[in-house]
Amino acid sequence: MPYVYRSLGEDVWPQPYNYCSIDGPDYYLKLIENQTLCQPNSYTAATKILYTIDQKYGAEIIGRAITTLKANSSPRYMPYTSYPCYSLAEFKESLAELTDDPTILDLFLEYGF
Repeated sequence: MPYVYRSLGEDVWPQPYNYCSIDGPDYYLKLIENQTLCQPNSYTAATKILYTIDQKYGAEIIGRAITTLKANSSPRYMPYTSYPCYSLAEFKESLAELTDDPTILDLFLEYGF
């Protein structure tokens, strides 16, 4: 979130607020450190994976992986919204390739993805 906040600022929401301080790193660190909440294949586990990747490689690598997916994959579209969804397997592979670190795949497995 700090990366997004630095890039887009408070004005990204219709009613600007400091989402980085309210919903940012401190909030998510409390969630991912809570073993009760950080169960496999959960929203909190996914947050911990992305946080771990951010800490090791920087948030930009996640954006690059998504950009790679958009360029090289055909999304399926969510019903009613036409929102594109890309393959988690392709996202994981993209991260492993971009970082030259196949252990990223183990990180996803560890947290149930």
